[in-house]
Amino acid sequence: MNSKQLEAFINVAQSLNFSKAAQRMFVTQPTVSNLIKTLEQELGVALFERTVRNVHLTPAGETFYSDAKEIYTRIIMATDRAKQENKKFSAKISIGLSLNRFEKDFLPNFIKKFSQKNEETQLFFYKVKYKKGMQDLLERKIDILLFNTNEVIDNKTIKSITLYKDDFVLLIPNDTKLATQTTITIADLNTSTIIIPKRTDSHPELEELLKYIKQKNEYAHIIYCDDIQVAQLLVSCGLGVSIVPIFEVDNNKTITVIPLDITKITNINRKIPYGIAWNSFEKRKEITNFVKQFQQHFKKWSN
Repeated sequence: MNSKQLEAFINVAQSLNFSKAAQRMFVTQPTVSNLIKTLEQELGVALFERTVRNVHLTPAGETFYSDAKEIYTRIIMATDRAKQENKKFSAKISIGLSLNRFEKDFLPNFIKKFSQKNEETQLFFYKVKYKKGMQDLLERKIDILLFNTNEVIDNKTIKSITLYKDDFVLLIPNDTKLATQTTITIADLNTSTIIIPKRTDSHPELEELLKYIKQKNEYAHIIYCDDIQVAQLLVSCGLGVSIVPIFEVDNNKTITVIPLDITKITNINRKIPYGIAWNSFEKRKEITNFVKQFQQHFKKWSN
């Protein structure tokens, strides 16, 4: 098993399309097909179920997907660090991020491509909560922040580009009545236990939504936990439901993900933006290059 096989598998698993996976990897479709074939032969299991029109992950493929992402991310970062030890760098960029699901899916391939094009630039990554990250950006302790809140956009010292906006969804244990619905409204949560990351770590947009829920549903029971990963674990244990942005949702067979219908609520931010931000006083060329290439790669990746 090698990194190329993992890269091909992850891209096909995400797009469920061999042609799109080939485009993302800048290789031919037969190359991707061969990489998947050899990987399946080495593992001794079928990772995909293929028909004339569709591609689906097999149960074995779904199980392998989560581990493959983690392994591939570590390989890319470890390889990059090893190469950096033998290089002399003329530029450095420090980047704050939250390591949500989108970043785990998107960053490995982008980091690889950026490092190949910008061998003189050394990258440092720091996992930060958004409030700490924004403060570090203002104080120029980091150069770039990958953000997922409206709050950073409102600061005049910060330049930012929003890549997309995501909705809130509800995470529900599979074996509950709510899990059979196609959409969930605030009224449906009237007697539910809602599990949310503690106030210092949750999104301001989520706090606005919780305030609204408390006003409308006097019987709603809200409990706080350490972070979104813990919230998802507690939901999978059947201890309640959780409200999170789509880009924070990890694959979990014990949890059902259902859209939260808040279209009728007009006085709160109903979507959470995701984007890239940097200090407006920062004029270094390497940062401009990083932002530009980040946008370009996202555009190709999202098509």
